[in-house]
Amino acid sequence: MNKALVKYMFLFISLSLFIGSLFIYRSNSIFVRNALEAEGTVIDLIKKTTTDTSHKRYREKVHYYPKIRFKDLTGHTFQFESNTGSNPASYSMGEKVTILYLQQDPHKAKIKGFFSLWGVPLILGFIGGIFFMIGLFSKP
Repeated sequence: MNKALVKYMFLFISLSLFIGSLFIYRSNSIFVRNALEAEGTVIDLIKKTTTDTSHKRYREKVHYYPKIRFKDLTGHTFQFESNTGSNPASYSMGEKVTILYLQQDPHKAKIKGFFSLWGVPLILGFIGGIFFMIGLFSKP
């Protein structure tokens, strides 16, 4: 394969990752700016299993996603499952957490935590930076 083509492919991928990172960052910034805070309670830990077949090995990975219940300003009760999971679980049953939600759509609430809000754009930006450096410093 042509080395110049590989170089430009890496640069294109890095640009795509940076744009994705900026889009998610902007979306989350708008969400945080317009969100209301509430106290929620972890009511369940949803266990999700994925399979990893890399390196010619079969391995299951388990992550725990907190399910949280909270009340909005009007006193209505809502619950949501966090889109961020971990192993070991980052939260425990009954734990109180601060959440952010939009009054017009409380089902799309998020835990007010650094990784919950900024983890995805940070990871995409980091990977984009690696691809950029490879593309920038590879010889055509």
